[in-house]
Amino acid sequence: MAFAHTSVKSHEVTQRKAKKSQQTADQSQSEMLLPSGNVSPEEALGSSDSAVGSRLVQSMQQSGGNQAVVQAKSKAGDENLTQTRAAEGVSGTGGTLPHLATIQKSFGKHNVSNIQAYGGVEAQKASRDMGAKAYATGNKVAYDGSLDLHTAAHEAAHVVQQRGGVQLKGGVGQSGDQYEQHADRVADLVVQGKSAEAELDTMATGGGGDSAVQMRQTGGQNRTPEQEKARKEGKLEGLGFDEMWDAHPHNYQDMYEGGREAQDTASSEVLDNEGLPTYLSNTCAIRLSVMFNNLGGAYKITKANAAKAGISARRVFYSRKTKNYYVVSAREMWQYVEANFRSADVIFPKGRRFKDDEEFEAALPELMKIVSGKKGIVAFDKIFGYSGTGHVDIFEGERLSDADSWYESASVKLWFV
Repeated sequence: MAFAHTSVKSHEVTQRKAKKSQQTADQSQSEMLLPSGNVSPEEALGSSDSAVGSRLVQSMQQSGGNQAVVQAKSKAGDENLTQTRAAEGVSGTGGTLPHLATIQKSFGKHNVSNIQAYGGVEAQKASRDMGAKAYATGNKVAYDGSLDLHTAAHEAAHVVQQRGGVQLKGGVGQSGDQYEQHADRVADLVVQGKSAEAELDTMATGGGGDSAVQMRQTGGQNRTPEQEKARKEGKLEGLGFDEMWDAHPHNYQDMYEGGREAQDTASSEVLDNEGLPTYLSNTCAIRLSVMFNNLGGAYKITKANAAKAGISARRVFYSRKTKNYYVVSAREMWQYVEANFRSADVIFPKGRRFKDDEEFEAALPELMKIVSGKKGIVAFDKIFGYSGTGHVDIFEGERLSDADSWYESASVKLWFV
């Protein structure tokens, strides 16, 4: 069932193509039972805490086998876990590196055609377990869901660096070091359609060095000690929007023209990736559950945390495929956020609710002033003309991840990051 949008009249949104074929606003879901033979919460969640130290990693690159240390800043014991997961994610024969033709054209004489790429279930799980959008080991690259041109070119540049005998202290690269900056410059040239051959020449000398790992961290690597503490404790204050975006299976193709990568991920793909039944056809709360689970550590959805929000255990869905839990109702998701993180920073309108869509439209300019320059989580409580409980999403300023306009609703809740 379709429901109304109120368009934001600005140059940033008027020319976008709305993806209406996959509505993500939540509908009232029927009571759901955990699958028979379900494992315990403890077994399902496994040893995710041991990977907390690697959650800031966006991409990891390694050559010469899987024995090198793979964490620049990790807790004791994380290294073996990450090595194991990296190897599991690239077992068997891979496929062609995404965007290979474009990358090779820019790389010129620096041949990367022998790189094997892995984007299947095991590669995605390994990437998520390591907190990585993508990682490379030798000539094998694994990635979580999709691999944009910039990241693919960045990883390919690391392969060329390694062939040239890059020597790293302790065999581990650091965020922002000269090699990361070099790989970013190469990737920038590729995206711009320019030759990166001369830039690669500066690193492609010599004859191969010892095993090394180079890491590229996600947004938020420059956190203050207070922010790092908040992250370990699973607080919203510890998150950056970039890592939320990377962890969220967003589905609005034209949200960021020329900006962030848009995945255009259909609801059916989300359900298939997460191993959830197809009757959960509206996936806004599931998408936020995926985001929190991908962020890992104290952010992961748990039955205990759901209970804090008053959500029945029968309403928290578990996937044997991912060994993760999911909140499936929009209302229950914003209750989960309120109970486990903090109350909404803004409830609009304050102290009352809109009575109809016309009243919402009249107040929309005021709401846009509030969200201007802000990023975070948004909940739409009771969308007019729609039977579901509401909708949840992430937002950046006036833009949502799944649509070109804001939903006409009785109330809007905002959490800023």
